[in-house]
Formats: sequence, structure tokens, C-alpha cells
Amino acid sequence: MIPDETKVEVVPITEEHHHHLVLDNEYVRVFHVEVAPHAETRYHQHDMDYVFVTLGDSVVESVRVGEKPVKLELKDGDTRFTKGGFAHKAVNLSDKPFVNVTVELKKHFDAEMKVCADQLGANCSRDIKVGDAKIGETTKVFTNGFVTVMSHHLLPHGTLTSSYYSARGKDGVLIVPLTDMKALVGGVEEDLKAGQSDFTDAGEVEIPSQDHNVRWVVLRMNVPK
Repeated sequence: MIPDETKVEVVPITEEHHHHLVLDNEYVRVFHVEVAPHAETRYHQHDMDYVFVTLGDSVVESVRVGEKPVKLELKDGDTRFTKGGFAHKAVNLSDKPFVNVTVELKKHFDAEMKVCADQLGANCSRDIKVGDAKIGETTKVFTNGFVTVMSHHLLPHGTLTSSYYSARGKDGVLIVPLTDMKALVGGVEEDLKAGQSDFTDAGEVEIPSQDHNVRWVVLRMNVPK
């Protein structure tokens, strides 16, 4: 059934009570979203393009005003880009909470967002190695040249230092942990819980040795000079 836009009450995303604002700066507005099993959000407006990072497996129906509902079967860590300019509600069809981190992109670019897995012949993943030993994996998810999303996985006791610098302009980096993890951000060690987003300007991010598998998603945003 297609919802009739003349009969649907749509609220701003900030007034939708499943969306909890956790971070707001010049680059992004970040919401932690949690919907109980078989519950649904209110219809809410997405004015900005956004990225969502799924925490845990879930099956959700996205019901846009004036369109047919779309069923999404999501896996833990699934990260997707969605263009803004629509209103919808999310219906949790599963027996577990639907949890995600929704990241609104305040800087709009007309460049097409290209999903790496959709590009013929693209090599989206590479091993992280120390010598010949594999200690993890990095995967490019999508990019439009200004916003780039990568997912990372470190095996127990692996370490990774990433440098985020650009000669083209100003960078901002958002880290979304998929597991509990320690991270050195701007030289400060932080204990991050799964889904607890952290933001830094260009610089280095170090993931130190830990005794469990560590997984996280990075959104890197570059604003040209």
C-alpha cells in the first residue's frame, strides 16, 4: 500500500523519538537510532543526503510517502548512502531491535556516489599485513571523491595507524565502531562502545592492539579549498 501524502503526518527528524542526536558539527549531524522489535518510527523528513551504518542484523521496511514500501535485509556493519529529499517511516520486521547510526551530510556535492562493489573489476578489499602475516582487512564501500566510506577489521592483537591529510582542502573524519574498541584519536586514547561515534579533524587515528576482533567504519569528508 502506498501511503497518501495528504493524510500522513511528517515530523522533522529531530522530533522523531527513535532518533537520538549524538553529534552535530559543520560536517555532519549524527543520530543513534533504535527501534524495538516489530515497532516502527513516525514518518520523518530527510532533507539532507545521509549514510547509515547498521549495528546487528535486521529486517526493515522503509515506507516512503507516495511510494511502495521497500524491504531491506540488513547485516551487521552494512553501510549505505541515501539521497535526501523525502519522508518515510522505518518498520522493524524482525524479532531483534533495529539499531543504526544515521549520519546526515551537511556538505552537499553533486558528484555521483559510486559503490565499489558495483564497479566492474574493482578491487574493493585489501589485506592489512605485518610482513607476510595478515592482521586484518580494509574495504572501500563507496565514494564520490568528497565523501569516502571505508570499513576496517583487525584480528586480535593487530594494530593500524591511519593518516588523514589532504592537500585539496579541509578534512573531517567520523569513526563508527561496530564493536567495542580502543582508539587513539588526536593522541588521546578513547574507549568506544559499538555505535559510539567519534569525530576528528585531519590527523592520525591509531587502533592499538586488543585481545578481540575489532571492526569499525570510517567516513572521511573532504571540503575543497
